[in-house]
Amino acid sequence: MDNTLNTQENAPLPQQPAVQDKQPEKKKGGEEFSIAWHIKVLAVIYVILGILYFVLKLTLK
Repeated sequence: MDNTLNTQENAPLPQQPAVQDKQPEKKKGGEEFSIAWHIKVLAVIYVILGILYFVLKLTLK
């Protein structure tokens, strides 16, 4: 009886790491375009727009 209980308890263990291995692969593909990346791109765009605004404001006086 102990052998059947041990094999039943050990059977799900190999399946769990397989599920965990798939999750980091998905994260690696999505890290390029994460929320932080989008915020950085928007910050750069706003800085460029701000610089253009001040240049145009000074030149069109």
